[in-house]
Amino acid sequence: MATLYEVTGQLLSLQDSLATETDLEAVTIIMDTMEGLDFEFEAKADGYAKIIRNLTSDVEGLKAEIDRLQSRKKTLENNISALKNRL
Repeated sequence: MATLYEVTGQLLSLQDSLATETDLEAVTIIMDTMEGLDFEFEAKADGYAKIIRNLTSDVEGLKAEIDRLQSRKKTLENNISALKNRL
């Protein structure tokens, strides 16, 4: 399966061919090929969007965990300080 960059290049090449083609059968073949590439492009773009959504969710989860740990650290530091003052 081609990359998004390769699919885009193929679509542009087919558009150039379409602009100069006069044979109706060849035009039909080019259009069918472009339709297939459009589908492949959309499928890849959807896949990228899903990965981005998952990674964004991971980042948000990590941020929440960092905040929780920082809060826990501050609590422990306060407890140490209070114990030292009592000592």
